[in-house]
Amino acid sequence: MQSIEVKFLFEGILFTTNVHFLKARENPRLEFFVTFTTKYLIKEFGRSLRFVFENNRFSPVFSNNQKEKELISSIQNALTNHPETSLAA
Repeated sequence: MQSIEVKFLFEGILFTTNVHFLKARENPRLEFFVTFTTKYLIKEFGRSLRFVFENNRFSPVFSNNQKEKELISSIQNALTNHPETSLAA
């Protein structure tokens, strides 16, 4: 498992978080484990999120409301553009 630091913009604030990811050996699947350390994000959204990237896209993630959808989108965009994930086409 590898770890990276990811910065993402949410509600006008630049957040930084550690992301652990695991590459599957048999297929081009990546699993991302995002752990929040900011009290605000933990209170609003829980301690962590999990994303799966497969077939050149993220699998859908259930969200409770529009605010959480925006958070998920922001983090996924940051992961896509991060040089160590190799997701950008």
